[in-house]
Parts: sequence; structure tokens; C-alpha cells
Amino acid sequence: MSTNPFMVAVELHFPQLLQQVRELTRHNGDAPSSTIKFLVCVPQSLSLLTGMVTIADVATHVLVADATVGMYQTLDGRRVAIVGSSIVTKEGFDGVPARSVRIVMTDTFAHASIGPPDSYQVLRLQRICNAVWIQCLLLHINRPFVGGVAVPEDMGEMDCATFRRYLAMIRAYPESAAVFSSLDVFVHDVFEPTTSASKKRPQHYLTPRRLRHVWTKCVDLLDDTGTLDTPLLAPTHVQHRHLQLAQAVESYLMEQVHDVVFAAVVFRCRKQDDAVRHTWRLLEHATPRDFNIAREFQCEQRQAIDLIANTHVECHSPLAMLMQLKRALTALNDAISRHLVRHRTNTPRDASIAQYLSTDDVLDQLLFVLVQVSKQCPAFPLAAIVTYIQEYHFVNSSVSALGFALANFQVALEWFTSHSDDDVPPPRPVVVEPVPPLAAVTTSLATAATCTTLRVMGSAPFAGQIIRDTVRNISCGPRWFAIVSDAGDVSTWGDASGGRLGVTLLTTTRLDVPTAIPQLQHVVQVSCGGWHVLACDLNGHVYSWGSNVNGQLGLECPNVSMVPTPTLVEDLVGTYISAVASGDGHSLALTSSGQVYSWGSNRFDQLGRDLQQGWTFQVGRVDHDWGGRNLRFERRCGTACSDMVDQVAPGAAMRIAAGSFHSAVITRDGALFMWGCGHSGQLGLGSFMDASVPTQVLQLAHDEVSVAHVGCGAKYSCVLLASGHALIAGQLVDHDRVVLSSTWFVKVPTPDDVDDAAFASHFVSISCGPAHCAFVNVRGNVLMWGTNAQGQILPQDGTVDVVHPPRWLASRVAHVTCGESHTMLAIVE
Repeated sequence: MSTNPFMVAVELHFPQLLQQVRELTRHNGDAPSSTIKFLVCVPQSLSLLTGMVTIADVATHVLVADATVGMYQTLDGRRVAIVGSSIVTKEGFDGVPARSVRIVMTDTFAHASIGPPDSYQVLRLQRICNAVWIQCLLLHINRPFVGGVAVPEDMGEMDCATFRRYLAMIRAYPESAAVFSSLDVFVHDVFEPTTSASKKRPQHYLTPRRLRHVWTKCVDLLDDTGTLDTPLLAPTHVQHRHLQLAQAVESYLMEQVHDVVFAAVVFRCRKQDDAVRHTWRLLEHATPRDFNIAREFQCEQRQAIDLIANTHVECHSPLAMLMQLKRALTALNDAISRHLVRHRTNTPRDASIAQYLSTDDVLDQLLFVLVQVSKQCPAFPLAAIVTYIQEYHFVNSSVSALGFALANFQVALEWFTSHSDDDVPPPRPVVVEPVPPLAAVTTSLATAATCTTLRVMGSAPFAGQIIRDTVRNISCGPRWFAIVSDAGDVSTWGDASGGRLGVTLLTTTRLDVPTAIPQLQHVVQVSCGGWHVLACDLNGHVYSWGSNVNGQLGLECPNVSMVPTPTLVEDLVGTYISAVASGDGHSLALTSSGQVYSWGSNRFDQLGRDLQQGWTFQVGRVDHDWGGRNLRFERRCGTACSDMVDQVAPGAAMRIAAGSFHSAVITRDGALFMWGCGHSGQLGLGSFMDASVPTQVLQLAHDEVSVAHVGCGAKYSCVLLASGHALIAGQLVDHDRVVLSSTWFVKVPTPDDVDDAAFASHFVSISCGPAHCAFVNVRGNVLMWGTNAQGQILPQDGTVDVVHPPRWLASRVAHVTCGESHTMLAIVE
């Protein structure tokens, strides 16, 4: 029989609650009639203000999955959301801000109405009898959704603020003063002995056995004096009071001797920590896949990494360290839950169970996170921290959440110390063949000043369109086009929806021929995004127009969803912008000094900035040192890098690119940085993780490898090396057909059907559409690859929906740009 009055009420009223769940499930109509799944949230008994719990109180804490991912309905018509390891109250609950309740642990529920949990015989009988399957999961929470008081998630937990308040309350009792005075005398005598005969090193008195003896004596004395005793306390509250008392004494004692004790433990564990660090160095290039982390659980763990890396810096007692490690595991689980919701991995019905990791999943994640911690803090003393907690945390936490956290780190420590060098994954080098020198090759096609012919390939009505003009730059969006003439004028044509052509149209929604935008002059580049356009001119100014639903125009008008004509981005005035890039809903700008600015949609962290919201219209700098590193994590140098690179000065960005939901930068030392959505491997980092900050692609970090160009599509990325080789990472897909899938950059295959094969694969430019790409080689030939559903590559006759492998198509191409449904070529006459 449970001693928690809330759990007693659940068991008492469960048949009525189950009937209400049936009715709500039937009313929603989103579950098979043979299956009923629901959650019951049980607050800790100490958080309840009264022992009288009604069926109405319980109904507020019974959750049934809603149609929205992560959302649940209560039996009394309210709504909550499960966000990681917390439950947040939504509609129907009073109070601002919303209450966030922590999930302490989960368990299955057994009741006569549904039978024992995980019972094969019961499920078998239900299957035979064609009865309703009922699955009830208990979520133990640290406080109720309504009323109650906040208490620690574990009876053995006491954070620093709680410890200070509790200690002040205990010391206010006269009978407790003598006990704490004796502790102070003990500490004083250890560090400042009064007699020469007792002058021994402090470590002699600070062994675990001696300190535990002092702690036990003090706790017993405080218990005997009846500190905080009251006859009104229930038995469970008496137990909790004793734990708090014991924990307060431990923290008070250990905080005063922490520096000496922990330093001694670090010294004692130095050989074990050296072995761990050796393994970490061997695993520094390992990916989540190397730790058997499932694809859906591969996500960035910045908060968990920061918490663990600062454990020995910020915490000054064994309990504080243990609670920090527990918070790191909670942050780990929260990050995975956010990742699942962000990428819509779970259906609403499965989300309540799938978001909780198994013990093996937690350990796999923790191993990978600890390797990342070693990069941030190479001298991190894992063995010393675990040993310190084991020996000097005197309160028994073996059966609590704290004990579970410590057990995970103990197993991780054992795994690292016993890991064999033979099991270390090798680094992923880029294997490319040497290319002959290009002294006799003409490479001026891309800057030719002669007249060019613009040829459009794709769906009607623009398919086969041929336009003669001298162009400096071209760009292609979904069913619309933009060109910059040699004189710096911008012309657009195509679908005018959403104001993306930059001209005011009164009687039509389409332009069939290029039409100049009168407001723009001396433009050097134009970039078409999903529904918006950016342009930069010789004065370093940036203009934007089109859709503004995600703030991608960077204008001080967040409530304006569309701007039909070019408007100056005033936040960038005074900063010389040399290049711009447009994604589906975000924008990038590159300054002449090598800084990067971003704004717009940030749903997948593609802005590279620390933002809480999913979008911003405010232009902000991506705060990052763009200095590339080699595989030894030293500043890049070598034959591939420019002689002008200062190995001491901060790095600088040289090129930018924006995909649908990810971003890329090439630095002046030839390094490649990627960030944003990585769910298809498009970041080239060897995993399916998103990256919230610019992350260098270490696969391309060899001193002899330098990246010259980069392009980003919807789910893939392409790079062009200074050697002329083209590489691709991610998924190049056409609807459900995957043409390529790789989390690493691999060489773009080239057919051997061109003359002078030595130069066939020496590329000088690339362009990426959402699902097809083009590569121009040194001879002006264009290699195209990907979807042909709209005729973007070959004439649309219904016979070729996907061009795979890549195919050579045209010659003497100066520029190429790939859009969603079209490709535009600028061919030199």
C-alpha cells in the first residue's frame, strides 16, 4: 500500500478515472478502439498541502495524448505540454507564467482493472478475447499542477540556496550552536594546529573514514537535541527531516575542507585520469554512430557538455557535484526530446513513451558527451570527481535519482579505462587524386565580358527560354529568376507571388521577360531565397524584398508579412557588405572584414546565434572566431592555405552559403564551418545532429586540403576544393527516392565521356537547388545531378525523373544557378 496520499486516491478512484479516459479517447476519435494509452502524474507527497486528495484533484493529473505533438488533455478539460523532462501547464490553468513541473521518474501501473504491467499472459488473453488493451504510465512529478509547494526532486537533494536557508534555520536553535561550533573547531585545528606535536598534514585528518566519523557524531548530536522536532510530523516527514539534517551537516563540513580534499583525490587518481584522457584523445574524431547512438537520438548536447565541464569549477561539495551531474543527464534527455519534437520524429501517441531513453541509450549518449567535454576541458578529472563523490558523499543515495546519475558516470569511467586502442575509429580523410597543373588552361569563362546567352530549363511557361544579355551574376528561386547586368542593374521575371520580383504589378501575377528594378543600381550580387530576395551593391548596402513572415528581410517591421519593392536593410548601414546568401526563411551577409551577420528563421539554429525564439528580424553578428584548425586542433597552415593568413590573429570568413535550413562559411585559411539542420547529414560532420553554432568540418581539416566554394541545398551540401575536386554530403533526394545519402563528404562521381579527361573533374564553380545540383568545370562543361521532375536537367518527357549518375550536358558555361523547379545557364557566345 502506497504512503503517498495522491497515489492512494489514484488506486481508490481508478475505475472511475478509467471510464473517463475511455470517454475522452472515444470523443477525440484519434485512437484505435482496441488500444487505450494514458499517463497519470503523481506529485511527491511532500509537495502536497493536505492529505485529502479528491477524484477531481486526480482528474487534473490524468493525461490523454492530443492531436498536437507533445500536447496532452487532462480529464477536466485542461491542457499541458511535455517538454523534455518537464510538464508545462497550458490552457485552462490559472497563473502567469505557466508552471513547469519536473518529471522525477516513470513507472508502469498495475491495477485490477487492467492487470499487472508487462504481463504477457494478460496481453495474450486480451488478444484472444479481442478486448481493449490498456497501457497506463505513471509519471512521478516534484509538485502538483495546481497548488502545492516546490520540493527537491529527491529527498537527498539540497541545492546551495536551500542548504544556506536550512543551515541558518538550524543554527538559530540554541541547542544546535554547540554542534556547529565543534565542527568549526575541528576544521580550524586541522588547518592551524595549536601544538607542534599535532602538526600533521591536513590530509591525515581528512580521510573518508575520519570525516564520516565526525559527520555521524554531529548528526547524532543534532538528532538527540531534538532539532526541528515536532509531534505533528508524519513518519515520512520525519524521515525527510533526518535526511535534510544529515545533508546540511555534510555540506557544511565538506565545503570547508573541499579544496584540500578534492586536490588530494585528484592527485591520487591522476594515473586513472591519464588513462581516461588517453582514450579521449583516441576518440576525439568519433561520431555518435561510433557510440551506437540511434539516428533519431543524435542531437547537440551543448548544455550537458557545459554542465559537466564546469562540475569541478563551480561545485564545492560532493553533493553539489553529484547534483550537477544529475542536471547534466536531465539536460541530455531534454535536448533529445526537443530534437524529436523539432523534427517531428514521434507521433503524438508514441511521444509519451519514446521520449524516455533506456539505460543503455543514456550511457551511449553520456560516453559521446564526455568525449566532447574533453575537447572543451582537456584536463577534466572524471576519475577524481567520481571517486570524490563515492568516498565523501555520506548520505546514502543508491536507490534515488542521484544514485542513478552516479551509476551512469561510474559505468562510463569504467568503459573509458578499459577501452582498447584497437576499437578506436580512424579519422575520415578526404581521398582525392592529384590534378595536373592548370597553367595552359583558360579559366576566364566565369568573368567573361562578352555577351552571354541565358538559357532556362525546367517547367512551363519558362522552359526553353533564351535571353541574350551580358550578366555579372544570376540567381534562381522557386519559379522566378534574377540577373545582375554588367552595368549593375537588376532584372527579375517569373512568378510575382509575395512581391518577390521587386516590382509593382497591377494587372498580372507573372512577368515573362526580364524587367529592371528601377530602385537598384550598381548591384554586384543578388540571392533568391524561398520567398525573398537579397541584393548588395558597390556601396556595401543590402536591399531586401519579398516575404517577411520569418523576419528574413531584416527590416524594422516585424508585423509586415510582405514587402513588394527593394528596401534598405538599415541595421547593416555603416558595415560594408560584400556578399549575401538566402535560405528558405533566413538570410546571411558577409562583411569585407570577414564577419558574418544573420537574421530570419531560426527553427533549426541556422542563424548561428544564441536566440530563445524561433525567428528574429533583428540583424545580428554570428559571434565566432573563423580561424580554422587542423586535426591536431592547431591553427591551420600548409601549402593549401594562403601565405597571407596570420596564425595568431582571429580568423575571417571569405564565402557564405545558405541552404533551406542550414548555413555554411569558408574561411580565409580554407576551412569549412557548417551549422543549422543536420537531420539528413547535410552538415558533413559524420552524424545526423543539428549544430547551433558554426562547427568546423574536421574531415576537411587536413593542412593540404583547402575549401574554395560551398553550396547548400535542401538536405545536402556541396563543396569545391582548391584542387578542383567536388564533394557532396547529406541526402540528394527526389521525393521518396534517395540518390545519395552520406553524413561525410564524398567525391562527386564523374562520367568518363569527355575529351581531355584529366580536366573533366577539375571544377571551378557549383550551384545547389533544393534537390539538384550543377558543377562547372574548367572547360566550361556543366555536370548536373539530381531530380528532373520539372525538367530542370533534361527535357521533361516523362521518361527521366531523376538524373543519376551525374551527366555532362552543356559547354562554355560561365554561370549556372539551380532553383527549385528550374536551372538557368549563362553560356558564353
